[in-house]
Amino acid sequence: MGSLRRPLPILIVMCCAIVLVASAGGSRASHGPNLWSGRWITSTGSFALRRLHPDEIQTAKEPGADKGQLFAKLPCKSGPQFYRGGYASGGDLGKIMGCGTSTTLRGRFLSNVNGAAGSFSIHISSRQPLKFAGTFSADSGGGSQTWTGTWSNHFGGDNCCSSGGGGGSSHGYSGPFEVDIRYHANNLPTAPPIDGGRCPEARVGARVTGTIVARRTDRGEFQGGGDVADTPHLNRCRVPVIRVRVDKVELAILIPGKRLQATLHVHIDAEGVHRPGDCRVGTRGTITATYDDTLTVSNSLRNHRLRIGPWQAPGCTAHDHTITNSITSITAYSSSSTWVTVWIGCTAPGTGRGPRNCK
Repeated sequence: MGSLRRPLPILIVMCCAIVLVASAGGSRASHGPNLWSGRWITSTGSFALRRLHPDEIQTAKEPGADKGQLFAKLPCKSGPQFYRGGYASGGDLGKIMGCGTSTTLRGRFLSNVNGAAGSFSIHISSRQPLKFAGTFSADSGGGSQTWTGTWSNHFGGDNCCSSGGGGGSSHGYSGPFEVDIRYHANNLPTAPPIDGGRCPEARVGARVTGTIVARRTDRGEFQGGGDVADTPHLNRCRVPVIRVRVDKVELAILIPGKRLQATLHVHIDAEGVHRPGDCRVGTRGTITATYDDTLTVSNSLRNHRLRIGPWQAPGCTAHDHTITNSITSITAYSSSSTWVTVWIGCTAPGTGRGPRNCK
């Protein structure tokens, strides 16, 4: 938004172009319980917002290029509702994030063009038609200015109609499916082995890499496995690594074909150079992978998410990580980037396997 004195830049979900373009079915009379979800035409331009799912709220709290200006400065950290999107105002485009209730929203905006930021406070002023009124102000000064808007339409994945904020009631998937996870985190804390005193006692930064695959077959059998390697930045430290085997895998459909979550129940099948008693063979844990094709985030990938752990052995802290594509704005796949890709494929007659078949 650079400055909201110009038309308020379009609110797009975590990126500046996707949300505003996608309109699933156009305007409809029912707004659902989350009144801020959707595209709005405002006195300064336009914006689009989607209500965040609980794990997306956690992602917004984690280190990222915009955390300091958006989530860190929100006035209502407990919500209970959180929205994120993008705005457009003249030649300015930017990001926006808000917290509050279904009828009041307070938040922050951040320009992608010039880095200018500011705050806003708005409330629903009319239901028929749905409108808001309030004010905004830039951090650079100039005082508070009046801001009004009228709701325009819903778009796919705006999470308008779920009381839990997840974009519809989730359900388990009972058919065969496959999960493919690949990841590279450039700087996450790990607990390296003592290794004759060459490694420090405390947790240190490490590069975390690996590949994990899992499937439920046509016959209901569970298969798969993978590896997790934590390579400390201190080259005198050896690399703690585990190989896991899949015991069971479950798939939850959060948004059909768009937002899917696989939970892998695993055990450690092999381990190397851990502290005595840590991460022993046989230790059980969970790995949770989220495929999210509803928005693009900081490193230019979709909003995939990976949670390695927790583990049932309290000493197994070397491999307890959350990896998202919002940790850094460095473009994915470069040497210093952090990224995760999650692919989940379900079967449909004549179409093979893919995320769109998971319904």
